[in-house]
Amino acid sequence: MPTAHGRCTNFDHCVLADRRTLVTLPDDAPFLCPACRQPLGVPPVAPNTGIRLFAWLCALALFIVGGGIVAVMALAHKPPDRSVPPPWQAAPRPPRPPAAPHINVPH
Repeated sequence: MPTAHGRCTNFDHCVLADRRTLVTLPDDAPFLCPACRQPLGVPPVAPNTGIRLFAWLCALALFIVGGGIVAVMALAHKPPDRSVPPPWQAAPRPPRPPAAPHINVPH
C-alpha cells in the first residue's frame, strides 16, 4: 500500500509538530495530523548530497594540487649565484692615506 509523508506545522499546540516528527499515512487517509487533526505540510526535499560531495572533493583536489605546486616551486628554487659577493660583502676598502701633520703657524 502506498504511503504519504508529512510534518505537522501546528507548533506550540501539537506534540508531533514540536518534535518535528515525520508522519506516515496511507494514501487513502486524509492528509491530517493524527494528534491535532490540522493539515500536514510536505517535508522539505533533502539536497542532492552527491553534487555537494563532488564539489567538496574538487575543492580538496585543487587545494592539494596547488599546495604541491607551491612546494615544488619552493624546493626547486635556484640558490643565488655566489660567484659575485653581495654588496654588503664587497671587497674591503683600500686603507686611507695618512693624514698630513698639523703645523702651528704663529701669527
